Amino acid sequence: MQRSESPNFAIDIKGWQGKTPDRVHEDIASFALEAGDRSPGQRINTVVLNPSGFGNLVRENSREAEDIATKKIFEWAQQARPAIEIQVESPSDEIEVLNSLCSFTDTNPGTVMVWISPPVEKKYDEARIVIYQTIWVNGQKYLFFRAICSRHTPEECLRISRQLRPFVSTKPAPFMANSEQLTATPLPVTIPKNQTYTGFFSQIVDLPEVWQAIAQGEDLKEKIEALKKTEAIVNLHYQSITQAGTFQYQWLVGSQIEQLIQKKMNLTLLPGPCGELYSNFTSFTSTSVFGIFGVEIDAKNLPVSSGREGKKYVYNCGNCGAPINMEISKGYRCPCCGGVYEGC
Repeated sequence: MQRSESPNFAIDIKGWQGKTPDRVHEDIASFALEAGDRSPGQRINTVVLNPSGFGNLVRENSREAEDIATKKIFEWAQQARPAIEIQVESPSDEIEVLNSLCSFTDTNPGTVMVWISPPVEKKYDEARIVIYQTIWVNGQKYLFFRAICSRHTPEECLRISRQLRPFVSTKPAPFMANSEQLTATPLPVTIPKNQTYTGFFSQIVDLPEVWQAIAQGEDLKEKIEALKKTEAIVNLHYQSITQAGTFQYQWLVGSQIEQLIQKKMNLTLLPGPCGELYSNFTSFTSTSVFGIFGVEIDAKNLPVSSGREGKKYVYNCGNCGAPINMEISKGYRCPCCGGVYEGC
C-alpha cells in the first residue's frame, strides 16, 4: 500500500561505486524491489549471477556472520549440480535469462542452499530467506537465487531452520542455538523428488502469497519489469555515482536516484534490512540537506567551483530547471531531462 505523502530520502550509493554499469543496474533494480512498500509477493528479488561474480564477494579472513555465510554459499555453488539448463543468445543479459527461466517456475531443483538472515535490532528491520540454486546457461554454471523479505522474528527464523534439518544433505545437520549462528550457517537442503519447489517450502515457511507468486512466475516478471524501468536511471546517473567522492555529494545523488525510482516504478521506498537508505536520518529539498546529526547544510552557501579540474557547482539544470545542487563535469547528464552539460 502506498502512502499519500512520500518523503524524499537519500540512497547510500557507496556500495555501487567501483562496479560496472551492469552490476549497478542489477543493484538498483534489486533495491527497488526489496525496499518497495508493497506486499511480500511483490518484493521477491530474483537474481542470476555468474559464480565468479559471486566469488568476488567472498572475504576470506572475515569473521562476520554474513561473510562466513557468503563463503559457504560460494563453495557449495562450485560443487552443486544444476537441474535446469537453458539456452539464450546473450548469457550476460539478465532479462533474457529470467525470461527463459519462466518455463521452469516451479521445477524441483534437487538441492538448494537456504540462507536465513533474521532481523537484528538497530541493524536489520526484517528477515531475509534466500534460496540458492545453480543452473546451466549455455553450458556454463550460474547461480540463481530468490531473496524473500519477511517479518519473521529471530525465534521464528530458528524454528524454520529446525524444520529444514531433516532435509539437510550434510550429516549431522547443524543445530543453531541463536540468531548469529543461524546467519553464519546456510543450509544445503535436498527437496524430495515427489515435491515441487513451492510445494516443499510452503509446508515449512508460512508465506502463502510468496509461494503463489513464485509458482505462477510473477516474481520473475516483477524483476524483469524492475530491470526495464530502472535502466534509464543507470544511464543517466552512472557517471554521477562514480564521481560522487564526498558524503555530501553521495547524499545528493542518492536522493535524486531514489526520487526517480519511486516515480518510474510508482512505489514508495522504505528503509530495508540492508541499510541502503539514510531514511531514518535525512530528507532532501532543492536547497538544503539535513544531516544525520541535525546539521543543516545550505546548498546556496556551498563553495562554487568554476573550472577546477573542469568541474563547476551547478544549482539547476540550464535546460529544464531541475535541481542539480552538486559539482559536475563536462558530459554530466541531467537525471530529469537527459540534457548534457557541455562545460563553460
